[in-house]
Amino acid sequence: MDARAKKLCDKIIGEARARAAEIITEAEDAARAEIELAEAEAQKRASEFLGKARAAAERECQSRISMGQLDLRNKELALKQELIGSVFDEALEKLKAMPSEEYTRLVSSIILRLRPQGQADLLVAEADQERLSEAAVRTLNTELGAEGLGTVKFAGYTDTIEAGFVLRQGDVAFNFSFADILSDLRETMEGEVAAVLFGQ
Repeated sequence: MDARAKKLCDKIIGEARARAAEIITEAEDAARAEIELAEAEAQKRASEFLGKARAAAERECQSRISMGQLDLRNKELALKQELIGSVFDEALEKLKAMPSEEYTRLVSSIILRLRPQGQADLLVAEADQERLSEAAVRTLNTELGAEGLGTVKFAGYTDTIEAGFVLRQGDVAFNFSFADILSDLRETMEGEVAAVLFGQ
């Protein structure tokens, strides 16, 4: 091969090598760009997944806190109701244990407020038979007469109520069961009792 042909051959080989180097560099750059893009996409997806997972965990946490608070409120309310109930239960026990004199005064004051006309029959709870004497009924009739009202006749004992009395006048019966009276009072006074017990 003559010098000119060799020179031409060397030139072509040199250009081919240079072009190959360029292609390799371009391929490496393209590959690097693809890798960076894939890494950025993976990072973005990981961030989104993490964000969703964190939001779901926070929602779950808030839900559990809310359920816990609701459960606590329900337990607190049940306990308060129990305490209020115990106040009225204690009041009933005090009424049941009331001395005869106080019991007589209470029965008399209720009947005087009813202002009976004509004759009314008084039935006393069996548990209270030792607390209301016929002498007390006579005294009550004197007080009723002084106000121009009717009279009360002692008509015996009843087991239909636990404590208290029933006053019958004609077809109408007034039930003064202490348990029923306190039950009615609880409906109207529960807020007041709660304010005293819990400062609300």
